[in-house]
Amino acid sequence: MPVSPRHVNLLILTSRVEDAAEIIASLRNGGLPARGIYTDQSDRLLELTAAPEALDMILCCVDDPAVQLDQVISDYQEIEADIPLILLTEAEGQDPRRLLHALRNGARDQVERGDAERLQLLVARELADLRARRGLARTQEQIDRCEQQALELIEATEDAIAFIRDGIHQHANGAYRRRYRIAANDDITGLPLLDLVAPEHHATLREQLIQLAGSDPESLARHLLLTGVRADGHSFPAEFSLLSVEFGGHPCIRLIVRDTGSPSEQRADSQLDPDTGLENRAALIREVSRRLAQAADGDIAPFVLLYVGIPGFAEIAQSPPGFLQSFEVAAAFAAALGRTAPPHSLLARVADGGFMLLWDTTDPSDAAQLAVTIRHEVRLPLVRPDHDAATPECVTGFVFFDRPGPSPAELVDAAVANAFVATPPAERDPTIPRLLADAPDGAIPAVLDAADREIAERIDHALENDGLLLVYQPIISLLGDSQEHYSVLVRLLDDRQRLHEAREIIGPAVRSGKIAAVDRWVLDHAIKEVAAQRKTGHKIAFFINLAEETFLDTTFLLWLCDRLREIEARGNWLTLQFQEIHARRHLAKLTKLVEGFKKIQARIAISRFGQDPQPETLFQTLPIDFVLFSPEFAQDLNDDQEKKARLLRLANLAREFNVKTVVTGVEGAATLTVLWGAGIDYVQGNFLARASTSLTLNPD
Repeated sequence: MPVSPRHVNLLILTSRVEDAAEIIASLRNGGLPARGIYTDQSDRLLELTAAPEALDMILCCVDDPAVQLDQVISDYQEIEADIPLILLTEAEGQDPRRLLHALRNGARDQVERGDAERLQLLVARELADLRARRGLARTQEQIDRCEQQALELIEATEDAIAFIRDGIHQHANGAYRRRYRIAANDDITGLPLLDLVAPEHHATLREQLIQLAGSDPESLARHLLLTGVRADGHSFPAEFSLLSVEFGGHPCIRLIVRDTGSPSEQRADSQLDPDTGLENRAALIREVSRRLAQAADGDIAPFVLLYVGIPGFAEIAQSPPGFLQSFEVAAAFAAALGRTAPPHSLLARVADGGFMLLWDTTDPSDAAQLAVTIRHEVRLPLVRPDHDAATPECVTGFVFFDRPGPSPAELVDAAVANAFVATPPAERDPTIPRLLADAPDGAIPAVLDAADREIAERIDHALENDGLLLVYQPIISLLGDSQEHYSVLVRLLDDRQRLHEAREIIGPAVRSGKIAAVDRWVLDHAIKEVAAQRKTGHKIAFFINLAEETFLDTTFLLWLCDRLREIEARGNWLTLQFQEIHARRHLAKLTKLVEGFKKIQARIAISRFGQDPQPETLFQTLPIDFVLFSPEFAQDLNDDQEKKARLLRLANLAREFNVKTVVTGVEGAATLTVLWGAGIDYVQGNFLARASTSLTLNPD
């Protein structure tokens, strides 16, 4: 059988150098340019097959007593590369059952050592098959790359293109989504095409789809003049071009939709950002200019212009996941921002990583609250795994307009400046930020207030005046644990008697450097409370989260030991929580600190668990007692089979290390059934019990 003259790289499993030399010589005599290495260490098979220079074949001398065939077969099954294994046997004395077992578990064939001609033919045959398989794999890779490049070209084109199978969308590019006003993050897969066509044209389109479904892919495209219906309900005249093609390995219909309306109607599409489907910068400036012109005529309608920026967006584009994927990042962020934006507000993309929201409101304090909400709730996709989950992933700034004077550019500049320029407290306006028409020298002053600084000052005041508040949420056992576990959370009561939740105060506390003081306040009061409850006979224990800055403080452990001794409390009444992302980032430092915590018998928990691709590292390194899954695991758990399977895998892994599991964010009874079946130990969530300032305890 003809083969390429390229060298044949062999791995020969034998302890005798003369046997290896004889095998290579025999193959060369048969016209095969063989070369290779030999070893009798069967357990090195995985290491040797992972070498940079690819092996073509493994020849195993089964008769060599130093070669463990069972070990070879076991390791061979774990090899990821396609490398044929051939067994070389003696004419007599072989156990046929062992050879049959090897053939059943991956060995390609067997040949007697003395049959040189058959060995040559067998190696030549396997080599030809191997090169054919490798060639096919390269061809498939090229096909996959071509398909990916074709999709990228389709995505880049301005033609609105979609692929339809059985009347259902399989894929659509950005131009198609923009034409139909479909949000970038909305899954179009599964959407019936007829939903985007006026009802009076359904019969015509359905008939054409049926005819095309059985037509030859080489047939000519069909063109129909129909009425399209956008996601917002508006209709437009369009030409539908239908062509039978293949997509994703299946027969499909490629659809191109061209707007045939008036030029003014077609220009509406040009006001949309191509990546996110939001209004573009020109559309925002046009709307701001219109409102300012009305104000100059005496018709003043107050509004807020709020800027939302993604810091380091250029770096995201220049690093994994890459430049093209950065557009997807912007689209996903825009979609999350759109879900948070107030109704009837105008949301636009004004830069690669910058967005602006124009919102009609007469109460500018609402803008400050909206800015806080956006910073805490609008998240980027997981593109920066080392990013602190508690740190906002965007910056915000805003201006309030209620009188004529500034230009559109001045308004935009002031909103952006508010996001990045921190004004000293002495210069801050005691009221809400606004633009003044009578500013000195015609300049617009920087916005003099920011939600972060307000919260940070309130935290300062609360720390000095004992103004923080502890609330407790039960962690409920699904397996009958008699001990009462509570998660300890913090609230801030401001001077207006308004209660701020943890998500509103943690970010400002971190950014202002006060989080360590907040954590110590929480721990101090929690220790006093748990000690008081224990003295009354209640078997109660608290879960308390520690921020990154807290456990990196080298004086923290000594402080905690002092407080436990002074309050006469025990360490095993406390479970100290560390976020998974922080633990992974500071694993070496945390390992030493946890040793100290264990000496005072405090228990250790990892919170927001489940995002690390290698969770076993934490289990192997830290003596963990509990893991608290991220709340996302409890969301739509019944309908998300992939999430359910991942939760089950992680729960089984935790059990292997004798670690208890807690699922947080439980919001429904159906979820409890799934968690109980998965063997989860504890659950926490508002469905079970909301956080309260009082402890609901049951005596032993």
